Amino acid sequence: MGISSRFLRTRFSHCVLFTIFLFLILGAVAGPVVFEKARQEAIKGAVRAYFSASDSEEAQEAWTELVEFGAEDFGFLLWGLERTNAVFMFPPGKLKELIGDIEKAAGGSEAVLDGCSRALESDLTVGKCLAMDILAQSPGRVAPADVEIMRAILMDTKEHTFVRRKAARVLAALEAEGAGEDLLVICSRVVEEKTDDETEPPESKPEPLSLRELSLSLLTDLSSEKAKEETAETLSDPKAEYRLFLRAADCAVRLKDTDVLSRALQAESDSKRKGVLLKALLCLGDEASREAVEGFLGERPGGKDLASVLDGIAETEREGFEGLVKEILTSPDKAARLRALRAVERLCEKSAHPEFDSKLEELLGAGTPEETYLIEHMGR
Repeated sequence: MGISSRFLRTRFSHCVLFTIFLFLILGAVAGPVVFEKARQEAIKGAVRAYFSASDSEEAQEAWTELVEFGAEDFGFLLWGLERTNAVFMFPPGKLKELIGDIEKAAGGSEAVLDGCSRALESDLTVGKCLAMDILAQSPGRVAPADVEIMRAILMDTKEHTFVRRKAARVLAALEAEGAGEDLLVICSRVVEEKTDDETEPPESKPEPLSLRELSLSLLTDLSSEKAKEETAETLSDPKAEYRLFLRAADCAVRLKDTDVLSRALQAESDSKRKGVLLKALLCLGDEASREAVEGFLGERPGGKDLASVLDGIAETEREGFEGLVKEILTSPDKAARLRALRAVERLCEKSAHPEFDSKLEELLGAGTPEETYLIEHMGR
């Protein structure tokens, strides 16, 4: 049925046509938004249905739906898993199984890798970490563009620290070009943060401590030369946080850098940190480290330094200091003798040490009740 020309000339017809035009525009604008909202609710519903399934049949139906979502758009599946806090709810190995089923349904891993690439550029956090983990499992197929995005994530001070830590781990695992330089920058970079008062200048702060610790550790694996420089600088810095100092000492042990530890020990004034350095040298256990420890003790006999060495021998079961331990067994210092006895106990658990027998026999007859108890229960 046609519309008369007379009707089209009326004011009412103009209003009707204008209303229809507005509805068409509104539909064109709002339609995609409504569709996307429905899609988001669908993926969240599928995730919740899987974890709330009352029987295996319901769980399998929800699983199949998740696989279909992932095969169609894996990046969107990551979004759904994050928005429902489901990433950590999967039993061990189940998430890997889901990814495997998605790759089968999609006819290969391309859909998964493409989804991971998109997730890296999204506002996801946990989903972004999961994407980086997946990429790390396919090192030969990670695109250079993805590596650059992960480097950008690592250096982005506005990004969550746990996401940056994940980026650091994955870049180190991939041995990505430029990752060593980035980690070195993070170890010493000072970041300016705006204060609540806009009239005040920005505050200068170092990178988060946990990120600096991890960066130094990963740098040790990636670039020994850069790590040696940063480790030496950290160990010689009296303002370095104790946790970072501990990590630097551990890195020096991994690098087998006796010189750095020895120099730091000679310059250190804090007894707690000296103990850390002494134990680090004991962990190395080579001739140079033994000489460094004995030389240090020769200059400062007794006290907390000796206690740290004896405790370190007990903890590490490090052989090579039997002469020192034997000498301390006859010390008039009761606390030192007890520490030496504990060191003997640990060393004898590892192997036979008959050189201690005569000293232990002397103590057994003339020592304190506590010393007697330790010797009798030593199980030599």
